[in-house]
Amino acid sequence: MKQQTELAAELKQLDLNLTEAQWARIETYVKTLQKWQTSINLTAVHHRHDLLRLHFFEAFWAAENFLEPSAVLVDIGSGAGFPGMAIKLFRPATRITLIEKNLKKAMFLRTLARELSLDATVVAGRAESFDDWQAVDCATCRALRPPKELLETLQDNNVHFLHFRGKRKDESFDAWKLTGEQRFPLSENRWVSLYVPDVPRETSLNR
Repeated sequence: MKQQTELAAELKQLDLNLTEAQWARIETYVKTLQKWQTSINLTAVHHRHDLLRLHFFEAFWAAENFLEPSAVLVDIGSGAGFPGMAIKLFRPATRITLIEKNLKKAMFLRTLARELSLDATVVAGRAESFDDWQAVDCATCRALRPPKELLETLQDNNVHFLHFRGKRKDESFDAWKLTGEQRFPLSENRWVSLYVPDVPRETSLNR
């Protein structure tokens, strides 16, 4: 009961409301994650409350504050599905592709999508090899440093980047334009930054 009261207070602080259907999917997500965690390392966060607060709620809050409801989103190095699958759970209208080079983790993500009855595309491979960036509105990642080659490809295709990070900013985005940035209200150390290419698409494509 205490934990439920704390979760309700945290959601109120984030100005978020979850439906019964969303809560049911969250519970299915957590159970599936815990089952697979016994055989592959998906997340270092094991306590349920921390998992909800630092992974699920952070993704929901970021979607609410930085993304259009019908955005076409690609989650790079999705791993346990954060933030991409959590955003899809919160906003089913979002078109989501999860890219994960680890085959076992990609298999987990496909299983998770089926368990949650969510239409999410899972690509087992490297983001640098993804060939449909021109159809993407925004890329995202959590706890990863995107390689220079990938960032150049995103710039060429005018793809925005939603970066989930700690206190320290990533110098990889020095050539990008920062259009939005907020600290996640439930953590002193978690930030979300929204970057856009600093060069118009036509100029970038013809350089």
